[in-house]
Amino acid sequence: MTSRLLVTLFLFVASISKGLADTVFADEALAVNEGEVLTQSNEMNPAIGMSGVPRDSSCDYICKQNALVTILQALQGLRLPTGNLLGDFNECLHETYNECHRYSTCTNYFGDYSCTCMAGFRDADSTFPGRNCQDINECSENFDTCHSTQGRCVNTIGSYNCHCVAGYTGDGRICYDLNECTEDISPCDDKAVCQNTAGAFHCQCASGFAGTGLQCADIDECEMGSDLCGDRANCINTEGGYQCECKNGFSGSGWWCEDINECLTADTCAYINGAECVNEIGTFSCECDPGYEQVHSQTGSQCSDINECDNDPCGQDATCTNTEGSYTCNCNAGYYHDGTTCTDVNECLGDVCESAPNTFCVNEPSTHTCSCQPGYTLNGENCDQIPLDQCSNCSGDNNVCLESTNICSCALGYTGSPEACIDINECEGGSEATCGENYVCSNNDGSYTCQCASGFDQNEFYVCVDVDECSRPDTCGDNAECVNTPGGYDCLCHPGYTGAGPCIDFDECVADPCHPNAECINTEGAYRCECKTGFWGSGVVCQDVNECLSLQVGCSENAECTNSDGSFSCVCQDGYEGDGQTCNDKDECSQAGICGAGASCVNVVGSFHCACPVGYVASSQSAGCLDDDECATGNNRCPDDSTCTNNDGGYTCDCPAGYQWDSAGGVCADVNECSDPNVCSQHSSCANDDGSYLCVCDVGYSKGASDICEDVNECDEVADEICESFGAVCINIPGGYTCQCPEGRYLDGFLCVEDATDCGANNPCGENSICSLEGGEYTCQCDDGYFGTGQLCFDKTTACRAGIVSQSVNCTTSGTVRLSSSKPSLLILLVILLLTLFLFH
Repeated sequence: MTSRLLVTLFLFVASISKGLADTVFADEALAVNEGEVLTQSNEMNPAIGMSGVPRDSSCDYICKQNALVTILQALQGLRLPTGNLLGDFNECLHETYNECHRYSTCTNYFGDYSCTCMAGFRDADSTFPGRNCQDINECSENFDTCHSTQGRCVNTIGSYNCHCVAGYTGDGRICYDLNECTEDISPCDDKAVCQNTAGAFHCQCASGFAGTGLQCADIDECEMGSDLCGDRANCINTEGGYQCECKNGFSGSGWWCEDINECLTADTCAYINGAECVNEIGTFSCECDPGYEQVHSQTGSQCSDINECDNDPCGQDATCTNTEGSYTCNCNAGYYHDGTTCTDVNECLGDVCESAPNTFCVNEPSTHTCSCQPGYTLNGENCDQIPLDQCSNCSGDNNVCLESTNICSCALGYTGSPEACIDINECEGGSEATCGENYVCSNNDGSYTCQCASGFDQNEFYVCVDVDECSRPDTCGDNAECVNTPGGYDCLCHPGYTGAGPCIDFDECVADPCHPNAECINTEGAYRCECKTGFWGSGVVCQDVNECLSLQVGCSENAECTNSDGSFSCVCQDGYEGDGQTCNDKDECSQAGICGAGASCVNVVGSFHCACPVGYVASSQSAGCLDDDECATGNNRCPDDSTCTNNDGGYTCDCPAGYQWDSAGGVCADVNECSDPNVCSQHSSCANDDGSYLCVCDVGYSKGASDICEDVNECDEVADEICESFGAVCINIPGGYTCQCPEGRYLDGFLCVEDATDCGANNPCGENSICSLEGGEYTCQCDDGYFGTGQLCFDKTTACRAGIVSQSVNCTTSGTVRLSSSKPSLLILLVILLLTLFLFH
C-alpha cells in the first residue's frame, strides 16, 4: 500500500509539472498582480486533484521516466545560482546546447546566446551568424599589412603571418636590408670581398684570387706569366699575390733591378792580397792585375808576379825582359814590336837610299842594301851612269842598258822586250804581300806606293796600326754605342732605336708586342702597354674586369648585370621593363589572354599570377582553371559518415538517411523528426534518436492492434484499488483516471473526509498569504505588496530593489509584478514546493 502511495504522489508531481510546463512553453504568461490568486491551469478532480495514475506498479519505470522527462524539459535553459532565486542557463558552457562554430565566439544572454565569427573568419551564411565560419585569406584578398615588396604574406587559419623575403630581415611588415656581409653570416669565401646590396649581395674574389666569390683559389701569377717582375728578378708566388725579388747581384723593387757594383765595397776582394775587384752584370770577380796570378799558401792567397819570359812570349826576333807584373819584348836590331811579335823593319819604306842618286833600296832581314838602278854602276857609295855608247841599242821607252852585261833591258818596274817594256803591277799579288799588313798597295807607272788602309795610321815603325774611332765623342751620336773594330767601327743602336747612321726611334708598336686587350703607346726609345677599358693588368697580360661585382656599375636593383669581355650589360629581370639602368614593374595583366579560361590575372611587383575562383584549380596544361574535384583530392570537409559528390566549382556532402548537412558545424547532423508535429499519431510523444525516432504512447495510453495509441482504463487495474483505499470511486478519463470522493466529501491526503470551509490547522499557505478552502481545495493568495505562489510569498519592493528577480519579474510602477514566460521559473517554484511537501508530509 505504501509503495502504491509513493507512486501515486510521484505521478501527481509529474502530472502537475507536465501541465504547467505545457502552459509556460505555450507562451501563456502568468500574471500575479496584487490581490490576484495564482491557480494551476490543469483541471483537477476535486476529490483527488491528479491525473495520469498508472494502472499498476508494473509500469513504475515508464511512469517515472515520463515524469522526469517532463521535469527536465521544464528545467532546460535554467539553473539555480547561488545567492539568486532563479538564474539563466549558460549554453556557451555546454557544446551540446549551442550551435556555434569552433572558430566562433559564443556569447551568453539571459535565456539565449549568440555566435560571432572570430577575427580572421567570416560567415559563410549570413542567415545563421557564427554557425559556419570560413577562414579569410588575408593574403590573396590584400587585407594583410605585410610590406608590399620586401615582405611575403603567408595565410594561416584565422590569421596570417608576414615574413621578409630573402635578403631582408624584420617582422614582415617593416623589413630592413639584411647585411649578409657581416662577419657572422657572410656567405663569401674568406678570400673574397663581400659587397652588400639591397636585398642581396655580391662576392668578389680578392685580388690574386679567382673563383665564384663563394669559393676562391689562389692565382699563381708566376706560373701564368701574368706577373710584372723585371727580367732581373725572380717571381715568388704568395697567397693572393706574388713577390718580385731581385736576383743575386741586383737590387731594386723587383719591378726593376739594377746591377749591384760589389766593387764599391772596399773589402770585397780583400781576402786575396793584391787582387782587384772587377764588377760584372749581376756578379763580380776578384782578379789579379795583368802579370800576376793567384798563389795559395798556408798564410792565404795573394797575387804574385808572373815571369812571362819563361814562355818566350817575344819570339826569336826579340829579347824578353820580365818586369813586376808584366814583361817587355825588346826587338832585335832591324825589327820592331807590333804588339805580339817582332817584325822586320822595312827600311826601304823610308828614304834610307835617297842620299845616293840613282839607287834603290832592297830590304833584307834586319837590314837593307842600296843598289844602283839599271843603267848605273856602283862606284864606291855612289852609282855612276853607264856610258850610253855601251847601250847604243837601248832606244825604247822604259829600257836601260845594263853595265855589267852591256845589254839593253827594261827598266826597274817594267817587264817585256827592251823595245816594248810594259809596267809591272807590283800590287797584283796583294797589298799585304807587297806592302805588309794593313797597307793598301797602289800601282804606279814603273813603281808602286804603300799607304795605310782606311782606319789605320802609320807609326814610327812604319807599321799601320788601328785607329780607335770610338775615342772621338761624336762618332755614333747620342742613341748608339760605338764599338771599335780593326780598321773601322760599328755603331750599335740603343734598344728602341734603329738605323745605320744616326739611330732614330724605333716604333715597337708596329710589331704589336702588347696583349690583344691592350693598347701599345710608342715612346722615345721605348713603348708601354696599357690595358683597354674593362681590363686590368700589366698590358702584356690583361684580365677582364668583372664590373658586375662593383657597386658603381649602375644597374637597377631589379636588373641582372651580365659581365662580358671588357664590358657588361644591364638587363631588367623578368617582370620588369626598362633600359637596365631603370627598371619598372611590368603590368603583365595588360596583355590580353595572359591567363587562361576561368582565371583572373593579378599583377604584383615583378610578376603576376593567375588566380582561380574557389572550387577551381590551375590547369597544368594551360594558364586556365579547371574544376577542383574536391572529392577525389580529399580537399573537402565531408565527414566520414557522408558521401562527397563533386560538382562544378564545389561539392556537396550527402548525409545518410536520418541525417542532414549542417553547414555551420560541417557535420551530418541528426534530423529531429520530432519537429514535425504529425510524425507520431494522437496520444503519443515523439522521442528523437540518432538517425531515427521513436513514437511513445502518452501516459495512460498504449499501442493497440493497429499500432495506434488507445486509452488505458486504469480503473480496471490497480487504480481502482488505490481509489478504494482512499474511500473513493475510480473514474477512468482519457489518458488517466480520477479518484472521486462521495458527495460532501473531499480528498484530504489519502482519505475522503467531510468537506469544510475553514483552512484550520492544515493551512498550507505560507506567511504573508490568505488561505481559503472550498470543496476540499485550498487557495492561497499573497497579501498586497507580495508576490509568489501563495505558499511562498516574497516582498515585491525588497525583491525588486535587490534585483534578485529582475530577470523573471517585471517590476513596474503600477505595482504589478509580472512573471516572465521566457523561462518556466514558476514551474520550478511549484516543483520545489511539491517536492518539499512530498518529503516532509
